[in-house]
Amino acid sequence: MKYYYVYLLTNAKYGAFYVGMTSDLVRRCQQHCAGIPNSFTNRYSIKHLVWYETHAEFDNAVRREKRIKRWTRAQKFDAIEALNPEWRNLAKSHGGTALTECPHVPDPRVCCAKRG
Repeated sequence: MKYYYVYLLTNAKYGAFYVGMTSDLVRRCQQHCAGIPNSFTNRYSIKHLVWYETHAEFDNAVRREKRIKRWTRAQKFDAIEALNPEWRNLAKSHGGTALTECPHVPDPRVCCAKRG
């Protein structure tokens, strides 16, 4: 059976979000990590898979992606916190398949505290 994935990527905790849909989450995460030329995700270094859900029907996945794209930042943040409160890069462990290593999702509160 073929599955479809709706996913959220980010560049940092509290950073920019990208919502996407794919039938091959591992391959798509590898593409984002490698950097897709002239893309929003490449321009803002959005490479960290922090949330996803699985759908058996293509149409349901497309509808869900469109709905999530209309969510507020707070709604996206809440969805990530519910599934992945540490904001781990889920691409590193999805399906037991090794992916190209993307760095850990940075937390600007920690980065700024070190500078201050």
